[in-house]
Amino acid sequence: MATATQPKVQSTPAPTTDNAPVPANVKPIKPSPKAKKASTMAADSTQNTPSTPQPRRTPKSRAFLYRTYEFGCLAARQMISRNFDIVAIKLFNLSVILPVLTTDDDAVDKLDDHLDEIFTTCEKEFSDGIEQIKALLGQENIVDLCQYDDPLVRNVRIDSPNIARFMNCVRLLDQFQQLLETAWLSGLVSTRDRKITQMSWRKKIQKLAQRIIGLEGRARGAIKREGKEQQATSAGAILDDGGEQLHDISSEAHAEAEA
Repeated sequence: MATATQPKVQSTPAPTTDNAPVPANVKPIKPSPKAKKASTMAADSTQNTPSTPQPRRTPKSRAFLYRTYEFGCLAARQMISRNFDIVAIKLFNLSVILPVLTTDDDAVDKLDDHLDEIFTTCEKEFSDGIEQIKALLGQENIVDLCQYDDPLVRNVRIDSPNIARFMNCVRLLDQFQQLLETAWLSGLVSTRDRKITQMSWRKKIQKLAQRIIGLEGRARGAIKREGKEQQATSAGAILDDGGEQLHDISSEAHAEAEA
């Protein structure tokens, strides 16, 4: 089952440099003043280098926190390892772009409400599915859930509340899949029904990610029409993301079922 630990902010340790010993018969070379200056600048830059995961490029000091998540099912692991970075940028952009559109309050409200509706719908569908499987297991008094061989642990930088909501949806997916696998291993769900259900839930989380991408695209269009691309970039939006596309994890369900 996917779990989320208490929020914590990790400080970034300053990297150290290992100095190799100089043999006694080798005369040290005295650096020039120009070299000393370059070395000092490089050291200062190194001390400010963040640890992984890298914070997004931003000219401002922004609030953030770290949360650690663990995912066991393949669908959740693939969504996080292959698509999360793209989705996180889109959600971060939305948190920056929406306030920039101050001249069109209606557009801001519609985009914000639409994003909330997207998450609320997904959360409800996942929560309802979890309760159904729990009821099935409860009828047989099954309380011990299946375990996974190779869970994915991800330390996530949360710099937008919607990033936390997306991670919660993936966590709910992982929780449902663990319950489903437990029911299947206990003989309560057929192999065919397990496969169909897994594919359906993969499509649900994929659709959530795709709707977020589409909504961010609409916000970009509004920014362009307003002529505020530079303003959005200055506010920290990452508009040049290299045109990365979501990895379609729903098409890999057959491979998982037959693995």
